[in-house]
Amino acid sequence: MTSTAEPNSSLVSVCVPTHNDGAYFAESLRSIVGQTYEHLEILVGDDASTDDTEAVVRSMNDPRILYRRNATNLGQFANVNELVCRARGKYVAIYHADDVYEPDIVCKEVEFLQRYLDVGAVFALDRLIDHNGRVFASRAMPKEIALRAGLDFPEVMRFLLRYKNVLLCAPSFMGRAEMLRRAGPFDTTEYSIASDLEMWIRILTVSRVAVLDEYLMRYRRSPTQLSSGYNYLRTFPDHFFAILDRYLELLNQTEPADAISLTEYAFHRCDDYTFRAANHVILGNARAARELLAFPFPWKTFFFNFRRRKLRVLLLRLLLMAGLASGTWPLLRGLLLRTEYPGPTFRGAPKPVMAGSNFNGGTGQNR
Repeated sequence: MTSTAEPNSSLVSVCVPTHNDGAYFAESLRSIVGQTYEHLEILVGDDASTDDTEAVVRSMNDPRILYRRNATNLGQFANVNELVCRARGKYVAIYHADDVYEPDIVCKEVEFLQRYLDVGAVFALDRLIDHNGRVFASRAMPKEIALRAGLDFPEVMRFLLRYKNVLLCAPSFMGRAEMLRRAGPFDTTEYSIASDLEMWIRILTVSRVAVLDEYLMRYRRSPTQLSSGYNYLRTFPDHFFAILDRYLELLNQTEPADAISLTEYAFHRCDDYTFRAANHVILGNARAARELLAFPFPWKTFFFNFRRRKLRVLLLRLLLMAGLASGTWPLLRGLLLRTEYPGPTFRGAPKPVMAGSNFNGGTGQNR
């Protein structure tokens, strides 16, 4: 591991894409303006918002904020690409307009990148907050990567195959500008909400990344966010699998995936098939549900680790199969709505997101 130290004087470009985030934008922007690391340019890309986004920016009265409003809505990742192209800093952070950042996140991330020259990008741990800002959960550092100063492509791929993405928190990203130029822009056509995950894996093909074992941001989860619509009654495959399938081919060229990783990956795909089958039952499409449930359950997954999620998926599959076989599946629809979409999401369900759609708000996180 190559390490060094240099003064905290390098310009950092903080890119903040936003689209109608007015309800949370002021709090988020204040947390960025209030960073202890002051040598910033804060690039706000307003993607044709119709709320008070511009007024929020003006109220900050901070010359470091460079505001630009797109005449038409470009979509989240095209908007981010525009911001990255305009960035002048040695380091580029991509933060979200509805999350809250601890005062030292920029300083901590810059210090790490200045110390470890062979790491191209860094992420941090996050606490999850609701629409009122209350913390309701937090992500712990996975034991497999604790105390690691840098992660390479095979290590992260193995982790993603086993656990999906509970590792790389998208709105905590900071990377070297030169590394971003090598990796290329975010994909705006193939992966919809998961294009950030594809970008992080692509970065790993040109550089190591790291995850700081510190809670440096608060990640907002709200049923009113557009990203909440991604899973609601989703019947198309999770884009996560298209991304992992693509890079699994690359991994297998040099370091074939191990049996445990492949079995756990098969479970995640089975989970997705089962979830989509339940949605087809809710929507009244029994034939499509049967086709998805034909995907076999990977029983070996129970030998590697036992999680409640695995038992839940198995029981849901058995319930769906029994209902479809007996012809009583229409009676399951109300039950499935209550169990799969509880709480505010059920009572005020967001509009479903169509496959391949490109909208503002996305994480590439695990469901």
